[in-house]
Amino acid sequence: MNPMPPDFIAYKRTRNFTDTDLPESLTRRHDTKPGAWAKIIVLEGALDYEIMADPARHYRIDADHPGIIEEQLPHRVTPITTPLSFYLEFYKRDDTDAASLARAMDAGLFKTE
Repeated sequence: MNPMPPDFIAYKRTRNFTDTDLPESLTRRHDTKPGAWAKIIVLEGALDYEIMADPARHYRIDADHPGIIEEQLPHRVTPITTPLSFYLEFYKRDDTDAASLARAMDAGLFKTE
């Protein structure tokens, strides 16, 4: 996993997901838009974060080890433990228009404020 670029800032976060309401779209192959990175923040339990490259790479993501999702890099998550609670935080370069990156994979992905 590569580190988050230092000039990136958080611009959006999802609602909290649990092992009982994890959107199927996160467990299938998907990616982020160009310019959008993300961080997987686990509050309880653990996930397998699979980067679907050649070769595939797997990382255990838990409260002490967040996952970094690079832009346009195909990936998926799989619950390892229950109970499980986590959310995703999306990042962009400080000078990038957040509206141009806004795209929900699932209508229930982002929290409403």
